[in-house]
Amino acid sequence: MGKITAKVSWTGEGMRFIGTADSNHAVVMDLPEVAGGFNSAPNPMELIAIALGGCANFYLVTVLKKMRKDVKRAYITVEAEMADKDPKIFTKINMTYHVEGALTEADVEKAIGIVEEKYCPVYQMLKLVAPVERKLEVVSA
Repeated sequence: MGKITAKVSWTGEGMRFIGTADSNHAVVMDLPEVAGGFNSAPNPMELIAIALGGCANFYLVTVLKKMRKDVKRAYITVEAEMADKDPKIFTKINMTYHVEGALTEADVEKAIGIVEEKYCPVYQMLKLVAPVERKLEVVSA
């Protein structure tokens, strides 16, 4: 069983923090000015939405390439609704997959199913907390 160790340190300025994990890559986090931050970087909940889109898209492109599909462009828009009261967790997540290339909607649907059910751990964790709906936009090129 693998593990990830992360360290998050306050910079001493406002509500700006720097996080690192085993890879030693750094991520800056901040809060809006109204919360004492500088609004200079994503906040932690934004990073969760970014992580979901990044994980799903990473695996989507990987699966489509394994299917020998010619992907020209792929991005995912994640919209997450949040609870009104603390803790303001995600209550609903909408993912829109935008894919362009020499492929069909059926190809992309098949790949997304594999990604969501087999490969993307961020998706698997978040679907336990909030319903996840998906849309698909395919541009054949």
